[in-house]
Amino acid sequence: MNPKIIRNEIEYQNALDIVNTLMSSVPGTEEFEQLELWVHLVEEYENINYPIQLPDPIEAIKFRMDQMNLNQSDLVQYFGSRSKVSEVLSGKRGLSLSMIRSIHKGLGISADTLIGESDKKLNRELEDIAWNKFPLNEMVKRGWFDPKINTTKKLYANAEEILGNFLFNDGKPVYQGTYNRLSTKHQDVDEEALWAWKARILLLSNKQKVGEFNQNNFNKNLMKELAKISVLEDAPLIAYRLLANYGISLVFERHIPKTYVDGGAFRNSDGKPVVALSLRYDRLDNFWFTLFHELAHVYLHLFNIPNNGFFDDTKAPFINEIEKEADALAQECLIDSDSWGRLKNKNYVSWKDIINFAREQHIHPAIVAGRFQKENNDYTKFRNTLGNKKVRILFKSEGLFS
Repeated sequence: MNPKIIRNEIEYQNALDIVNTLMSSVPGTEEFEQLELWVHLVEEYENINYPIQLPDPIEAIKFRMDQMNLNQSDLVQYFGSRSKVSEVLSGKRGLSLSMIRSIHKGLGISADTLIGESDKKLNRELEDIAWNKFPLNEMVKRGWFDPKINTTKKLYANAEEILGNFLFNDGKPVYQGTYNRLSTKHQDVDEEALWAWKARILLLSNKQKVGEFNQNNFNKNLMKELAKISVLEDAPLIAYRLLANYGISLVFERHIPKTYVDGGAFRNSDGKPVVALSLRYDRLDNFWFTLFHELAHVYLHLFNIPNNGFFDDTKAPFINEIEKEADALAQECLIDSDSWGRLKNKNYVSWKDIINFAREQHIHPAIVAGRFQKENNDYTKFRNTLGNKKVRILFKSEGLFS
């Protein structure tokens, strides 16, 4: 019988007989080569038709306990509490990935055995993550996860399963290579919280349906036209819908304490541009400048610097040419430099001047007042013109901000 793929039990039994007759063959001979080939064919058939079942994880743990003369109290260090030990061993609770890691290291039981037939997977990249450094309480309060995960304790107990998928993409941190424009005065930036915020906005953007993005259709003229709608009462909502038509997601998520982030621009998993706003300052002037700063990143940088996102504290000083370019384009599209120069060079600028200038430019007065404050480093003038508490309420009414 010539070697061939084994397809049924009769051929399998015949192959076993041939293997038995060749078992005494000497390495290096033609018979030995035949033996190796037949053994390979037999193993292939057995792997398909007689797969070896992994032992039950709980039975494996109990067997190791017998071997090592351990009781349930000895397992608390691997499970976290006596109640968890009892629940797992009785089959009332499944093994979490953190438990699997601890038991694998502490008792030497194979990770494959502990995972069993579940769809869980141990990622080496997650092994040394300090999950307690993340803003777990804030994430739970905001309802980012399944309603069943309604306490920090529950989130921490399942951190690797839940946060591993949330914070990592193909084993790499979400937006690991990003430009973060954060003020140097904030020495206590919470990097894990910023990471979590980025992951959240990526998730939100992937859920949002927008049109197809055409890079050629998104230009400075469109941005200037967008600025002109700022005079309308619900202009931020109109901007949200208009950008969606052009294939740009505009998503909102409150900043997390110690992130100091106002906005971001990045590409989602479909490659479409996303602008994220935290609405940290509930003012129209800040909304329009931050929005246009991030749109400037989309126009100038997002498709020219691959695999990067831009996340900004817009009150932070310039840190590089990229940010200078984005600020300059945002300012130019909101108010052209020649017109701004005429207002800025006046000996005295009154509230009436701000209003009249805004009318001439067909933009909201808050944009003019905000720029005047920033460039003159005087945040006392025209405070009543900034559109305080006029932004969040619009997006809350549409369920876009909470």
